[in-house]
Amino acid sequence: MGVDYENTSFKHPVTGNPVFCFADPPHLIKLFRNNLLDHGFQLKDGTEIRKEDFVELLYVDNSEFRVCYKLTSRHLEVTGAERMEVRTAFQTISSTVASAFGKYFPEKDKLAAFIQLANDAFDILNSRIRDDKNPMKCSFGLHLQTQTQVLDRFYEEILHMKMIGAKNQALFPFQKGILMCINSLKNMYEYLHNSSLRVKYINVNRINQDVAENGFSIIRSIGGFKHTPNAVDAKYRLRMLCLTWHLLLPKSSAAVMRADSSDEDIVLFSSKITPLMLDEKTNVTAIPDELEEQLAECNNEIAEISRETWTEYNENLTTEQQCELGGEEFIAGYILSKLKSYFPELILEDEEDRAPSSWVQDISKGSLVIPSYKMLQLLKEWNKYFFTFHFNWGGKWRYNNCYGVIDLLQKRIAAKYTNTMKTSLEIHKNSDILAC
Repeated sequence: MGVDYENTSFKHPVTGNPVFCFADPPHLIKLFRNNLLDHGFQLKDGTEIRKEDFVELLYVDNSEFRVCYKLTSRHLEVTGAERMEVRTAFQTISSTVASAFGKYFPEKDKLAAFIQLANDAFDILNSRIRDDKNPMKCSFGLHLQTQTQVLDRFYEEILHMKMIGAKNQALFPFQKGILMCINSLKNMYEYLHNSSLRVKYINVNRINQDVAENGFSIIRSIGGFKHTPNAVDAKYRLRMLCLTWHLLLPKSSAAVMRADSSDEDIVLFSSKITPLMLDEKTNVTAIPDELEEQLAECNNEIAEISRETWTEYNENLTTEQQCELGGEEFIAGYILSKLKSYFPELILEDEEDRAPSSWVQDISKGSLVIPSYKMLQLLKEWNKYFFTFHFNWGGKWRYNNCYGVIDLLQKRIAAKYTNTMKTSLEIHKNSDILAC
């Protein structure tokens, strides 16, 4: 048919209409991730992107509060069936990872820009809804100029990109697939938009092969243990499927979006923590005198966070501490998103008031709550109080699990932070949210 990444269509033998060819975008991002980890990329300007760059990011972002909390060593050590997971590929080539490189590794600004460009391009090639706050996730054609500029820039980068250490420096199959998808999408939109249909936008996720794969799975499952039907068997199974009542149409589920944060993704405390079981029948109502003294002094060493001290405070932090501060800010914003109607004064009013900009400001596209200086200070104090209360009582990486310990902790925090914590504890006493 003479189809390649430059000539992406052929004419239908009957109607004469063009048939546009696409590679499967979810498979492309998996191959993109796999080749990045296996070989590394050399961009057209000479910038090299290697697996070691992501390892270095994980090394500095290793505290309890993390900025890239979805990125783990599992994302970088992919073998066997793990190389076929779409979700981990999207989480590795993500806007959050790009922002982390740009903010905490200023010398890797070109790497950060390329990861962001790849994230935006794959968002366009996986767009599935008409309207979204991020124009790259909207259906192709609604922000045509912006979306086309991103695809054109990504096209140029992929066309001239080389694999580090590869003997054959010709374009790899996944590169040709990405180039074909970009050309096909632009040509198909132009054809449909100028036709009598006057198509205004395209949900690009409809071109992936998930629906076809699900359909083939249904056809194979009809035959019981015979999972490899020949042409005649497939024909009869398809006819049986079409004549079946209550037919359920296959749905696409493999290509998932990664930008939305969910509650189960947020990990507040280390997995190393184990309960300290003393006497299960003991109801704790009092705190040892030694711990009382430690609780009274636990927050004395925490540096003040305010508008006046913000710049100096950031300059004195190491990269690891900056990542931890970014994670703490994200958690503080998450807490405030649940309590913003009760504590509006703890939300930053003027974002221009904070310079240099904070982590949540950098990654927010208008949907994240940005905590005030006071809220950041409070979170650090609450966290220090929590660790002092549990670990100085129970030992390192152990928390007190006796009866009444939660009520006791709540009362102590409410007494210490009367104006801020009392309402919060009353609201969430019986829920899974503990602002501490």
